[in-house]
Amino acid sequence: MKTAKFWQKKEGKVQLILILFFAVNIFASSQLFAQAGYKEYKKAQEFVSTGDLEKALQSLNGAIKKNPSYAEAYNFRGIVKKSLGRTQESIADFSQALKYSPNSTTIYNNRGISLYLVGRYQEALEDFNESLAIDNLNAEIWANRARTLTALGLTKDAIDSYNNAIGKEAYDPELYKLRGDLYAKLGFYGDALADFEKALELRDSYALCYLSRADVYRRLGLYAEAIEDVNVAIKLIPSNPEGYYYRGLILISRGGYPQAIRNFDYALSQDPNYHLAYHARGVAHDSLAQYQMSISDYTKAIELRANAWESYFNRGLAYIHLNELVKAKKDIKTALDLNPTSVEAREVLGKIQ
Repeated sequence: MKTAKFWQKKEGKVQLILILFFAVNIFASSQLFAQAGYKEYKKAQEFVSTGDLEKALQSLNGAIKKNPSYAEAYNFRGIVKKSLGRTQESIADFSQALKYSPNSTTIYNNRGISLYLVGRYQEALEDFNESLAIDNLNAEIWANRARTLTALGLTKDAIDSYNNAIGKEAYDPELYKLRGDLYAKLGFYGDALADFEKALELRDSYALCYLSRADVYRRLGLYAEAIEDVNVAIKLIPSNPEGYYYRGLILISRGGYPQAIRNFDYALSQDPNYHLAYHARGVAHDSLAQYQMSISDYTKAIELRANAWESYFNRGLAYIHLNELVKAKKDIKTALDLNPTSVEAREVLGKIQ
């Protein structure tokens, strides 16, 4: 199982069993079978194979009770807890595992993933660095480090990390896709397209990569190419709300606001918590002067992601159109507090003071 999978949405149904099984084979040594608690550890593996994570957790609790220094069991329990959504608790298990197995590149990597997921990016980076100090040939850990560097805003270092990952594993399409996404974020569209082309050469059914390339085409004004890629992605995974979200964005760029709204409606029917789709649908409603409807969408986007400064800003603009200036001022000020570098928010706030 590739660690990079932890960072990406799966194409299709998430298979937690597959995620968990990468822990099972990590410590396959003759010493393992002799350890107290191994029978319980083995039972946990069997429960994972049937998808019963709660029983797997109980078995691992039993293994650790019999053998409080069982590093492998702490590591496995951490992975099970993370898969059950108990990510903060998993960090404690990985830390305990490292007490008894301080040179395990895998456990450092596992703890780094959990730290990343709870937003403790600097600590996650330290764990990935520790892991690479033990094994710097692991492409997956280089990719995890790159993702964390991106979250910290260290984009040049992140690209260097992706370069290292690709140097170690040149035939993994996910690595090219991830690096391409970062290039796109930085506005290096030529480099991004080259990476997406390589990823699709390696896996021509890579739906998420088609969506990434479509978004770059959209930003470049190549709408026909963008729509073509989105349609391929939707055909590959009809139930994926991202395909309809990206098609909606392209339709907005082309002025097709009612069609865009229908695509966002479908995306939200598949994922009612898709905050980006609420925000984008609000933009489409704004373009049709349907300000009450856009306010409703921006409000929902804010409920789902409190630091969505653009949703606050856009809702403030909608309030201005409705001449509700007190509400507008409050929203624009909140947007500026969340993003002090926004020149536009500062200018709008100055006009309605």
